[in-house]
Amino acid sequence: MKLSNKLTTACVAGLLLASSNAMADVRATAYLNISSLFAEVDADLDGIFDENPNDFVSIGGGSRETSSDASFNGSALQSQPPAVGATGTSDASFLCSGPDCGSIGLTENSVTLGSVVADSSLNYALADTLVSGSALDGGARGFTYGDVGIATANNFGNANSNIENNLITRVAFTVGGTSQTIAIRLRAVYDAFVDSFISAAIAADNSRTGTANATSSFSFRLTAGSEGASVTRNFDGEGRGFEFTDNAFDDPDFNDAIQFNIANALFTSDSFNLTSGNYQLSIVQQSDVSATLVPEPGAIVLFGMGLLGLGLRARTKAAK
Repeated sequence: MKLSNKLTTACVAGLLLASSNAMADVRATAYLNISSLFAEVDADLDGIFDENPNDFVSIGGGSRETSSDASFNGSALQSQPPAVGATGTSDASFLCSGPDCGSIGLTENSVTLGSVVADSSLNYALADTLVSGSALDGGARGFTYGDVGIATANNFGNANSNIENNLITRVAFTVGGTSQTIAIRLRAVYDAFVDSFISAAIAADNSRTGTANATSSFSFRLTAGSEGASVTRNFDGEGRGFEFTDNAFDDPDFNDAIQFNIANALFTSDSFNLTSGNYQLSIVQQSDVSATLVPEPGAIVLFGMGLLGLGLRARTKAAK
């Protein structure tokens, strides 16, 4: 085969590879909105949580924090406002990084279960979070949201969006009475959307590798904070939290295996028997997502050969 034909073959192979990688289809979305988080008390231990928690429990202090960050191809944004009081409002900024942020259609604190972006036709990484209210007075409310889409990777692409909504409400409980024991539990009404997706075309294409991961979670920890205070856990509910995770794999059988799309669900925690004393309650809510699209090493070599072939062919023509 003549050199010019070899160069033509390399050019065509490289250009075909570039063309096949022009359109990508990878996304990861994690949204968790707790519309009401509230405490319930059973003062006479009859298994019925029907007492007003404010008659037995008070909040003595603590702090609340939120943070959000979004990064697209290394262009990173972050928001972490100063900590507020245990029942104050903390609102990390809405962040969006990437060339298609102007097409997202969301603004600060505007996302709902029905408006999550989850769009792999756009290039973006976004995050937002907010928390307010009290579990003892009308219910606490908070959402965490992270979303990444990769539409045109051109053989390389990465996006990452993480929100750590540290609803770390350190609360001192004072239980009324000198020897009384009560039971307390938390209940939460929530919406969740967690989904990772890699298109079938990418999963079947050996020249490029895609990854997509999404997780939303809620958890709490209750511990004794003073002498004489004691905590006994009753394993009578759904534990101390919940988590939804979806990982998409670059495989035709696992590129879009599951999706969590949950509206108006109710979580009921295990209950805890408390004696009179002070306690610490720490609550954490998080949504984390990441997505990448990169060429396989062999594909990079082939693409490089295509570019080299174009250059050499141009030089050969110029020398004639």
